[in-house]
Amino acid sequence: MSGSISVACGFDNGSYTVTLNSTDPSATFSPKTFLVNFGRIVGSGVFVVTFSTIGVHSVSAAITPNMGSPAVRGRFASPGNEFNVVPP
Repeated sequence: MSGSISVACGFDNGSYTVTLNSTDPSATFSPKTFLVNFGRIVGSGVFVVTFSTIGVHSVSAAITPNMGSPAVRGRFASPGNEFNVVPP
């Protein structure tokens, strides 16, 4: 599945790393991390997740402040955050 991230309020106060995760322990992301500098994503924000385990899985994001930037609360918001992975 492909997707993209965007950021909103709070990210304009510093530098942050956004790391994508999945409930599928074998899922892979390309890329897995994004750098956000003062409200702007470095790069396109586009990612691809490849699920490996059959079942319903979701995607989440962890936000880490860089270089002493203030903490920011955030979440992965998507109209469809659950994916039903079925056998090929």
